[in-house]
Amino acid sequence: MFRIRKGQVDAFREQAVAEPRRKIVAEIEQVLPEESARLGHDKLVKLVDRNIEKADAYGLGSEGGICTYCEAALLYGEDFDTNPKNKWSQDILPVEEMDGELKRKLLVLRIQADHGKSV
Repeated sequence: MFRIRKGQVDAFREQAVAEPRRKIVAEIEQVLPEESARLGHDKLVKLVDRNIEKADAYGLGSEGGICTYCEAALLYGEDFDTNPKNKWSQDILPVEEMDGELKRKLLVLRIQADHGKSV
């Protein structure tokens, strides 16, 4: 019988996440260049890492969903999903009856309306 140590599991997990993370960060840097530059590449990578599970918990677990969620976190602040200033987010994200792609599209529309950005 084989035993897989925690360090090995962590290494596999990191490999599985590395390429999607790279794509998401590159997409954000392309569509939000000023905001990305202001934050810096390394901090943007950390922002993405911190928000992957949050996006997934709201049903935005696809690469596109995570990317849009992270773009919103960059533009509105990482607490945009719970901040009372962004009540609109509470009308979208926690609604279990709404599918993830619809939530993603609504986030895109909100970002376009508020920031004039096509994400």
